Amino acid sequence: MVRFMTRSLILVVFLLLGAVTEALAASPPPNDNRDSAQSVGALPVAVGGTTVGATVEIKEAPSGCARTGGSVWYAISFGSSPPGAVGVRVQANGDLDAAVDVFQRQRSQNIPVVCARTDQNGVADTTFQPSPNATYLIRVAERANSTSGTFSLKTFVVPPPPSPPGTGLPPHGGHGTPDSSFNGPDALSLHLQAG
Repeated sequence: MVRFMTRSLILVVFLLLGAVTEALAASPPPNDNRDSAQSVGALPVAVGGTTVGATVEIKEAPSGCARTGGSVWYAISFGSSPPGAVGVRVQANGDLDAAVDVFQRQRSQNIPVVCARTDQNGVADTTFQPSPNATYLIRVAERANSTSGTFSLKTFVVPPPPSPPGTGLPPHGGHGTPDSSFNGPDALSLHLQAG
């Protein structure tokens, strides 16, 4: 009888420990809702995030790109002289498929600005033109049929388009891969001689 009670007590303790561990693992991230959006600070900035344990708020605005599940929020504010364009890049890790939405915050409303979905490499790129004295919310949400996972979020000022004739090419030409998402209209020049 004592042996049965000891085994039963040990079983109950293990079940309780498992339930507590599961509850802790499923705790939502601190920036799980719009009102607790994590400030990204001055640009450029890179932060890591996770959708593991993230939830969907009852009044959460839908994505303009995809059906979504759990989400996390980031906030960025601009003063009277915002940059001409801001780039947002998400690199999803593992099997996370995500949608990235940018909203302009107007009191209790989220005004949709732009959105993007991660591609086959887990990358989502988008840009937006901020208004003066405005706050923007960046939401990273797992897509409805995706697993939860981690990601990196980068926000930065997109350089203005170049003015022709542009920077001269080196004597033997150049090489590289252009990043058309954020640096598409490069202007380069090379002086040619007739003959």
